Amino acid sequence: MFNLLIADDEELERKAVKKVIANTFTEVFNIYEAKNGREAIEIGFNVKPDIVIADIKMPGINGLEAIKELKKSLNNTYFIILTAYDYFAYAKEAIVNEVKDYILKPFKKDELIKRINKALDILEEQKRNRTVEFDLKEKIYAMLPMLENELVYAIISDNLKAIDYKAYLNYLNLKFEAGYCMVVRINDEITNEVKSKVKSCLEEFIKPHYDAIISSMFTKNIVMFVQCSENSDEYTIKLESVSLAGKMAEAIRKKIGINISIGIGRNYNSIERLSKSYSEALSSSVSGINHYEDFNDSNKEEQKSKLAEQDFTAADRRINSEHGELLEKAKEFIKENYNKDITLEETAHHVGVSSFYFSKIFKASVGKNYMDYLTDLRIEKAKDMMESGFGSIKEICYEVGYNDPNYFSRVFKKIEGVTPSEYKLRT
Repeated sequence: MFNLLIADDEELERKAVKKVIANTFTEVFNIYEAKNGREAIEIGFNVKPDIVIADIKMPGINGLEAIKELKKSLNNTYFIILTAYDYFAYAKEAIVNEVKDYILKPFKKDELIKRINKALDILEEQKRNRTVEFDLKEKIYAMLPMLENELVYAIISDNLKAIDYKAYLNYLNLKFEAGYCMVVRINDEITNEVKSKVKSCLEEFIKPHYDAIISSMFTKNIVMFVQCSENSDEYTIKLESVSLAGKMAEAIRKKIGINISIGIGRNYNSIERLSKSYSEALSSSVSGINHYEDFNDSNKEEQKSKLAEQDFTAADRRINSEHGELLEKAKEFIKENYNKDITLEETAHHVGVSSFYFSKIFKASVGKNYMDYLTDLRIEKAKDMMESGFGSIKEICYEVGYNDPNYFSRVFKKIEGVTPSEYKLRT
């Protein structure tokens, strides 16, 4: 139901408006009344009405002043003013500045109903738009961890061209005109549960205060990129990063009883160069808290190469394993739902990755794109049905997920070289 507020100092007029609305729009409105502007403001702030009908001329705070005050916190409220003809000039001014509609007094029943219906149409449209907006935000929010993991891997593998990283940054509300890497190495026994706890603790610690992306998905360590201002002083960044790392290590030790080492790479003024910061952070993550510039090891370059190789070998194994599981899960989902209108986006969401990433790895692994794979499966199922004597061509068309028999026939002929009817005659 919608909340509707009628503000008018004339009781008979107020009651008349209420009666028409209550009798015409049964079970549509909770109706509230105010006998002056001050009362309208108080009630309005409490019940947050969807529609306000206010008389312009009321003692004390008039209708327009009440509406101006209410609009400060009621952005989506639909305001209608009641006005006598003598105040029509005020009504026109109100429509320009504050109000959606007006009704002349004495009001006509049909005119009042017409105005309320117009208001309801607009409110319903706003409600639908908000629902669509919330659904979109919910989908984007659900995708953010996937995008974060994919962006981190694209950076550490120095392969940003493999994704539309600018779109990823936009979704994650980041710029990364400058930044540095931290590699968090768990010193105790590593399990997926331990890793997940450490990552969650890091996110709770850093994300309220810094713009950063964190991933534990692709390597045995936890990788974090912290965004900096493009004009930040390098020495200050270095000091702050070491201090931050120390605080994080202490927080994790106190909160979950786990010891970590953190390697910190240098700050770079480009996201394309952050892979260097990753290599530096990785080579400095042997024990304790180390910044690459202060990590004195005569075999630093050799160690950096060795650690990177180990990390990427582990990453490759994990990625191949995860891709295999992901693709099997996707194929199973397609197999169970091929006769429905399942989109690439739905399938990607089902397996827990972004549609862009899913499309890329699906084609690379399967050898054909998602839609071709789905189409081939549907046609194979259709052929099986024809060979087993199942129903008519039209029935088979609907059974395998097509709504248009003519389109089904064209797709079938494109793949098999003959129409469904010709194929059925052969069997």
